[in-house]
Amino acid sequence: MERPRNDEGFPYGPTLQMCFKLELNLEEKPKMRELVSMLNSMDEFSFSIVGNIEFDNNQNMATWDSMMILSAYVVRLEEVMHSADDKNTIVKVDLLTTDVIYKGKDGNDDRHLSIINEDY
Repeated sequence: MERPRNDEGFPYGPTLQMCFKLELNLEEKPKMRELVSMLNSMDEFSFSIVGNIEFDNNQNMATWDSMMILSAYVVRLEEVMHSADDKNTIVKVDLLTTDVIYKGKDGNDDRHLSIINEDY
């Protein structure tokens, strides 16, 4: 059931914690091992999820359709190994979000939603 929302699109009442699931397809390289080790540290991280990126001549992000920046704790991390001839590894990550920032097309329509109260 959809919760009633205000004019900005945010639901009325207390914000609920949510679990966000990511599935990463990573090449087996030293940087991948470093990423998995970092995610296992149980620290809070910021994750950026960007849709339809276009890059400029310097390979910098020039435009995008939408972006979410999640601050979250990793609550589950699972590596799915493939056969020896397949160099990629699937890493499944469940995140407990503490903060969400939404940026609309090219940085317009910014919204910030704090999920966990600092006193929690």
